[in-house]
Amino acid sequence: MFEKILLICLLILFVFSITACSNERNVTLSDNTTSVSRENNTKQANNQLTTESESKEDSTISTTKKATVSTNENKTTKPSNTKKETQNEYDGYTLCANCSDTWLEGDYRYCSSCKCSVSSCDNLKSGNSDDYCSEHICGQSGCLGVRENGSLFCQSHNCDASNCKEARSTNSRYCLQHKCSECSKQKENGSNYCDSHNCSWSGCVTGKSSNSGYCFEHKCNESGCSNPKQNGANYCSNHDCERCTGDRVSGSRYCADCKCSIPGCTNWGTSKIGGINYCGNHIPE
Repeated sequence: MFEKILLICLLILFVFSITACSNERNVTLSDNTTSVSRENNTKQANNQLTTESESKEDSTISTTKKATVSTNENKTTKPSNTKKETQNEYDGYTLCANCSDTWLEGDYRYCSSCKCSVSSCDNLKSGNSDDYCSEHICGQSGCLGVRENGSLFCQSHNCDASNCKEARSTNSRYCLQHKCSECSKQKENGSNYCDSHNCSWSGCVTGKSSNSGYCFEHKCNESGCSNPKQNGANYCSNHDCERCTGDRVSGSRYCADCKCSIPGCTNWGTSKIGGINYCGNHIPE
């Protein structure tokens, strides 16, 4: 009986021992798994930090390159990773031919600070101008404006006449060729005078006479009269004879050759007797 009890106790102890070993092994495996997982997480975190660091470094390098070489100019340092060919030339870059302080990319001779401001021009700015070269600066003495296309002068000094490229005359918007001979306005076509000073007679290109809208050729010959002559006459309708082109006698509608010769009579001399004109009221009996 005692032996049976002892045998049962030994079996229970054996089972307990096996169970304890199994639990210990499971705990060890779990610890190992946790350790491996932690190690993997650490590696991933380190890799992420490395990637972020490299990305920031690449971004810094890219930003530095952009700041160093802008479009076609670099005023900071010589371009990096370029092979030196001459003292002023590197692969793809050339120093400004004037200031030698700016690196240019492409076929440019001067930087924007030294180059003519006309976009299509690559000439050096004139010593008298802050903006334009000698080929584009206005030809007017003392003016620093840019020339009009095809002209030697800027908009402020070029004649305003259509297609004219000459300089304006003093106190006028027109050159001497297009300026009125009497004022600063533009001449009429074919005339030396503007519309204010050209004779008002149709087709005439002569200047007006004083106090008249007509030139001397077309103004009434009566002293002080500013009216135009009658066609073919020397006087206007108020001063020419009604029978011819002569000048009326004061108070009469006829000239001395056409009016009655009797003193004080203003009538037309209808009859001529002995070289003397007589009207119907004064014919001798």
